[in-house]
Amino acid sequence: MSEAQDDAAEGASTAFTEAVAAIDSSPWDISAWNRMVEEAREGRSGDVSPSTVHESFFRRFPADASAWKDLASWHIDQGASEEEVERVYEDAIHNCCDVDLWLTYVQFLIEAGGGEETAAMPGEDGEQLRMRVVKAFEGAISMLGQSLYATPMWRAYLAFIRMWPEHNTVAKADKQRGLRKIYERCVVLPIDGVDDLFAEFGDFERSINEQAAQAALASVEHLHNNASAVVTERIKFWAQLDLSGVAVPPGQSPKGMRFEAEQLQLWRLTLSYEKNIPELQSEAQRTLRIATGYRYMLCALMHYPEAWIEFAYWQETLAGTKAALNVLRTASRKLPSSIVLAALLAETHADVGDEKAGLRVLRHCVDTHPGSDLAMCLLLRKVRRVEGRLAERKAFSDSLSQRKAGLLGYRVYLAHADIERRVNECPDVALRVFELGLRLHAEFASNAGFISAYVSLLTELRDDHNLRTLLRRLLGKVGANLNPGDLTSSGTSGKGSGLEDGNLVAEAEKLPTSLKLALWRRYLELEDTACLDGARKRSTLGDVVRNMRLHCKDAFELPVHLQRL
Repeated sequence: MSEAQDDAAEGASTAFTEAVAAIDSSPWDISAWNRMVEEAREGRSGDVSPSTVHESFFRRFPADASAWKDLASWHIDQGASEEEVERVYEDAIHNCCDVDLWLTYVQFLIEAGGGEETAAMPGEDGEQLRMRVVKAFEGAISMLGQSLYATPMWRAYLAFIRMWPEHNTVAKADKQRGLRKIYERCVVLPIDGVDDLFAEFGDFERSINEQAAQAALASVEHLHNNASAVVTERIKFWAQLDLSGVAVPPGQSPKGMRFEAEQLQLWRLTLSYEKNIPELQSEAQRTLRIATGYRYMLCALMHYPEAWIEFAYWQETLAGTKAALNVLRTASRKLPSSIVLAALLAETHADVGDEKAGLRVLRHCVDTHPGSDLAMCLLLRKVRRVEGRLAERKAFSDSLSQRKAGLLGYRVYLAHADIERRVNECPDVALRVFELGLRLHAEFASNAGFISAYVSLLTELRDDHNLRTLLRRLLGKVGANLNPGDLTSSGTSGKGSGLEDGNLVAEAEKLPTSLKLALWRRYLELEDTACLDGARKRSTLGDVVRNMRLHCKDAFELPVHLQRL
């Protein structure tokens, strides 16, 4: 049952019911979700509480900043406690990259602490409020202070410090020192509006001391000029990005898949530019700015495994494998449907020496995706590496019910056979895996990938006898030209296969023409070699050539010595 169906209830309004139906039809329809939330807040959702609807909404759209702001406002209107509202804001800023959201949160803290009047008071209450708001501003700066759009945040920080009291000389000096530090931090950042901030900094310093102002400005001027030069180019990159939409999985955007692909590429280009900006900032400031860019990207593309993987790679170059591991753990929690993320997480666990943890990740992935060939193949390889040959064989055997039910396909057989051949060095077991595949799944005879791998293995093992038998059965009527004894003497056919020739031939007829031609060529090579070795009569080879011409509508050129047959 879907989230929307879970929220359906008796006694709900028509609009609520219609929104639930729309969501059930299109789970990522943000307008339908918004209608459902609005109806719930108005008390028209039947016996479904607004909190239940909110939980469903934010499970699906955790980075929707405007929705978080609306939720905080709704809690305030409902008379919620300060602690409840603050928890909403804390959840919001943890999930979103939005300057206005931070400003709304800070304003809430100021009002909850007594307002601007309290902030301007010299007493203990005013000091506590100032410390609390400064802490919030510093948190905002650490996350988004280097965002291209961070200027309103810096201005709000400066405006708050200007509220501070000047009841004595020490307080006045502290206030001036606080303003100066904030100006010195922001006027050297490549953010939109940095020139205006620098001009304000000059006015501030000159209002205190004209001569000292020159020295203060000169100390940061070269860094400011560099930042100012970068801003214009930076705006060009960020202006192309869609920061207003909500994050949806690939293929779910109302703007189309082409738009999604373009946005993914634009994000990559923007972050590449951010990493290579010619600047005079410290390495710590540069790292903080790039991290801010990745935060924005993950809010916009949180459902794209590529975005998380690229962030993990950057973290690895920055802080090592354990940092990348933390990113991938978060990504895997947010995108439990991504097998690629699970695979990379498992390998990263191995890189830090914890193979067992990687194995647990893949077992969970298989449990979550019981019908995924990829997940099972990854698990088989991991089990072989960590627990050994017998454990891998048991893992393959344990998947029998899923294979019989058709949940798992031919790739699982190929993966197991490859492990037996390449790792365990047991070619006979690998052949039996292919035999098992044909015995349990007649449709594999028409699967180009399965047949190609089977033929390749027999060719690699130089098992001409079994290869000839397999090809004869796949190619149908040409089998009449071989000795009947070949059927029962082969390890790949006959009673051991459990598959009737008629079924096999019928399925093999569905093979792609190009593969049929390749099989005919391989069969012809075998028969030609057998004739040269004296194991077959020349007339038999002629029959093969005639049958081949009869069955292959797309003719191909025969070797010169066979053209007269």
